[in-house]
Amino acid sequence: MIETFPFERQPKLNQKKILALYDSFSFMKNNQNIVWLGRTGCGKTGLATSFLTHAINQGHSGRYVLFAELVAEL
Repeated sequence: MIETFPFERQPKLNQKKILALYDSFSFMKNNQNIVWLGRTGCGKTGLATSFLTHAINQGHSGRYVLFAELVAEL
């Protein structure tokens, strides 16, 4: 799914860094969370979905949590 992310619409987003993180899968190996922050329409949901799908395809389980739900849960 990362292949279809419209990086050209997000010129401030470091595509090389995002793809390196995605490809290396280091966030999973290091038990790190990823938090996407930004204004409406900047691609947070698309990136989160791509990373979650990638993790699931690698045999991991995952959880997508909206910020409002996370705050309520905490």
